[in-house]
Amino acid sequence: PGPITIEQINSKYRDAVLNGASSNKRRITIGGRARSMSEDDTHRQLAMLGATVPEDLAVLQSLVKKFDDRPTVVEIGTFIGDSAKAMADAGAIVHTIDNYKGTPTDVSGSAYRMYGADGVKAAMVRNIGDRLGRSIFVYNGDSAGSANGWHGDKVDMGFVDANHEYEFAKADIEAWVRHVRVGGIMAGHDYCPAFPGVIQAVQELFGDDSFNVEGTVWWVRVTEAIANRYAPAANGHTHELVASSPCVGRFNAVDEEQ
Repeated sequence: PGPITIEQINSKYRDAVLNGASSNKRRITIGGRARSMSEDDTHRQLAMLGATVPEDLAVLQSLVKKFDDRPTVVEIGTFIGDSAKAMADAGAIVHTIDNYKGTPTDVSGSAYRMYGADGVKAAMVRNIGDRLGRSIFVYNGDSAGSANGWHGDKVDMGFVDANHEYEFAKADIEAWVRHVRVGGIMAGHDYCPAFPGVIQAVQELFGDDSFNVEGTVWWVRVTEAIANRYAPAANGHTHELVASSPCVGRFNAVDEEQ
């Protein structure tokens, strides 16, 4: 099992109390899904496993509100969609990318092993509700690899919350920061001792750029220097400006859009 932070414990305890859980009620079956669990039980359990603490959701909403117009955000690592919901509700158009297999060493990987990719994705779709196809657009794909299929204008904000191991976190950031416009924001989740790989990757990539940490969310304004460091001269973008269309920055037609 992966490490669990105090914040996660507090969040899950609060949710358990609100949902009326009792100490003598078996919530899950170790090693697989209990046959007697209803679809509602499955979605509720996934929500408890993947809940992002309210303080971090508030940080994400504050980042979205730093933009004057409706910003376009790409989120790498969706899980059940809490952060996508928060950013969309703050006024963003959010494109989410995930393969729904989680990180093998943390709770998202445990959820995948228990419910499968289809079960996790179904919980995400249910969680975001009628935002799907309106303010949240969902894509199946691997994190860093999907960056090669992204085209159109650069986006206002990139948010990385996929595999938290060092080499994957670093690769995701490097792959996606080049798609964020100058003046935009590159951000990520779980900058905390429980995930030293995230800390190492962010410090190596942005240690000289005065990045910010609020809660466990790290973020940095993309400057000309950062853009020149990570964006190749021919990067497939038409121009720096971001249009208001929700289709800005979408994948090539060969990629799956749900």
